[in-house]
Amino acid sequence: MNQQFINYLAQVVGVLNIHADKNEAMADMITLTAKFMGQDGNPINFNASQELKETAEVLREHGGYIQEVIDEPHLLIIQ
Repeated sequence: MNQQFINYLAQVVGVLNIHADKNEAMADMITLTAKFMGQDGNPINFNASQELKETAEVLREHGGYIQEVIDEPHLLIIQ
């Protein structure tokens, strides 16, 4: 591989890291919101908090997929 391509891949991995971090931060914020909403005993808020928890789970799952690509950058190259 030439240096230009290696630099490109390094930049891609950097962007992926930022994206994974953003997903994790958003998941944390959504989880905190869900915990707050579920505390008042209102069934509507409880249902909404459950949906928020599911959304946070999806974000964390996507972050895991991104981390997998970061850990195994050869997955970025079409073989």
